Amino acid sequence: MHANDDDDAGPTFVSDGAETILVALAVSDRNLALRIRSKIAEMATVEMTAIDDADVIVTDTAPPHAGSHLLLHDATAMEPPENGIDRNAGHDVLEAAIRLIAHGYRIVAPARAQHPARNAAPTDTSEPLTPREQQVLDKLAAGASNKMIARELDISLATTKFHVASLLAKLGARNRTDAVAIGLRVGLLLL
Repeated sequence: MHANDDDDAGPTFVSDGAETILVALAVSDRNLALRIRSKIAEMATVEMTAIDDADVIVTDTAPPHAGSHLLLHDATAMEPPENGIDRNAGHDVLEAAIRLIAHGYRIVAPARAQHPARNAAPTDTSEPLTPREQQVLDKLAAGASNKMIARELDISLATTKFHVASLLAKLGARNRTDAVAIGLRVGLLLL
């Protein structure tokens, strides 16, 4: 997926021909199940299926069995569970979480994360991100285009492109989406 650079609308995500992710619901709250079904119906590459065929199981209780699951929890939970997101999360957050889980990533709450410091280098051989590069990475994770980043950080479009290129090089990322995935994996970004 990649963010569209259209200035008139907010960030939209377009599939890069990604495979379909099969999702099953194991939700005890009927209203929550209806909301989640509605959100999944809007996702281009996510389809509902039976639990036995699912790549990801979305649940609001303890995972029904081993496998890739996404736990919907109350935002007021004292300690958010691993692979958990707020049950009221928006469409984009839900889709991102499903994609991450389907591709083998874990979602860990900041308090439980055992990652390097936010500005630490992603690997031993690379340089740490500058504060501006960290801001750009945060904006990329939110789906912002270069034009949106430039406007929000009050810098030129050319400077934004420079920071994005520098960020990609430091993280060893192939593209913007890869940079966000790497940032999540090494603890530079938190869901």
